Amino acid sequence: MSFVIIPPEFLKGISANSDRVPNKEIEHDSDRIPQLYYHTNTLARAFFWRRLKIIHDMIVEHVSNRRICVDFGCGAGVFLPTLSSLFEEVVAVDLYTRDAQMVVDKYKLPNVTLVEGDLYHEQLHIKTADAIVGADVLEHFEKLESPVRLMKKWLGSEGRMFLSLPTENIFTRITRVIGGYGKPPDHYHTAAQVESYLRDKGMTPIMATQLSRVYPLYRISVWKSG
Repeated sequence: MSFVIIPPEFLKGISANSDRVPNKEIEHDSDRIPQLYYHTNTLARAFFWRRLKIIHDMIVEHVSNRRICVDFGCGAGVFLPTLSSLFEEVVAVDLYTRDAQMVVDKYKLPNVTLVEGDLYHEQLHIKTADAIVGADVLEHFEKLESPVRLMKKWLGSEGRMFLSLPTENIFTRITRVIGGYGKPPDHYHTAAQVESYLRDKGMTPIMATQLSRVYPLYRISVWKSG
């Protein structure tokens, strides 16, 4: 049940060679692998990876039956080596899975299944999950109805959903000024807005925390149905 940090050189190589074309209904020229995963600044890189470490620790604490996990919007698959060690089976869902396949191949993850599909136009048949992970995913959907409906459908009665979401506060703006980049155009919702929507749709929060209480850029939470 180890937490795996993928070497930055490997992720940078995947990013440089990616031939992915963004889906304009959901995103606008977003990087498949956020650059902070392989940033040259070690502190910035460690800070960003910590989001996933917190989710890892939450899974260990809150999920006893670790049979099936869905990595919803798995991106380049940076969390798959860790999830593979936690669950009997991992289903990774994304619009584009070529980059994630490279991670699966590198780490030899036989219990990971990649499912490529567009949630707006396809019916994805996913087994009932003991856990669903959505790490910085839901804010990219302009309309939350489709992804939330599917996540609720896939989540078992005793299952748990783990989310990481951007807070979009003064600390976020300061960080972007220092880093020299602006707010991604496909960040349609803040953490508070997504969490409010989930409550309206019958989801119940179990616990939530900030990535850092001193510098709260991300909100990480655990949810259940009903």
